[in-house]
Amino acid sequence: MDWDAVWERLAPAFAEIIERVRQVYPGIHAGATRAPLGYAKFAANAEFSHDVLAQEQEDLGPWFKCAPADAGTFSDPGGRKLFPDAGDRDAIGFWIERGSGFELATLDPVLLPLDEGSPAYRRAVLDFTDKAVEFIRHQTDLILDALKQPIEPRD
Repeated sequence: MDWDAVWERLAPAFAEIIERVRQVYPGIHAGATRAPLGYAKFAANAEFSHDVLAQEQEDLGPWFKCAPADAGTFSDPGGRKLFPDAGDRDAIGFWIERGSGFELATLDPVLLPLDEGSPAYRRAVLDFTDKAVEFIRHQTDLILDALKQPIEPRD
C-alpha cells in the first residue's frame, strides 16, 4: 500500500481545518503530523491545543489510523473488539477526540481485505480516506465549538 497517497489526500483537509481554527482562535497551537505509531500501518492526526499554562479548554484532534483489526484502536467503549473474527486483517478508522480520549465524532471503521498489496486493499483504503476528508470538512463547527468549551472538572 502506498501510504504517501493517503497522506496526500489527508494533508490538505487537515491544513484547511487548521487554517479555519486559527482564524477563530489566533493563539491556538495547531499542527498535523503523519507518524507511525508502533503497531499501526499508518497514522495521521491534527492537534489543537490552547496555552498549556492557562488552559481552560481541552485539547482535541482528528485521528486517522490503519492498524491490525484486533488492536485496541478498534473496540467499542466497553472494550469489546469491533472485528472479533478478523484474524490477520487490518482495519481503518477516523475519529475526532478530546485530549481525555472522549470521542466527539466517529466515521465507522472498515475492515480491510487481507492482502495489503492487493488492488482491493488499496481501493478500500483510498475510498475510506476520501470519506474521512469529507467527514472532517463537515465537522468544522463541531471542532470550533469543542475548542471553546471549558474543561470539565474531574473527580
